[in-house]
Amino acid sequence: NMYTSPAYRRRGIATQMLHLVIDEARRRRTEFLWLGASHMGKPVYESVGFHEDKMWLVMHDDGK
Repeated sequence: NMYTSPAYRRRGIATQMLHLVIDEARRRRTEFLWLGASHMGKPVYESVGFHEDKMWLVMHDDGK
């Protein structure tokens, strides 16, 4: 999980960092990513492809 200082929010920093993590996970052939998200962070994760499971936000790499 990540935290962005209020002074730097809404600039796409967390989204860019998340893309770097996802790209690295794909490079390592990681099939699933799981994370817990705050109410504020959930839209950021969902915007890049995570979806809500019973307990986590999950992303399955289907090769796209």
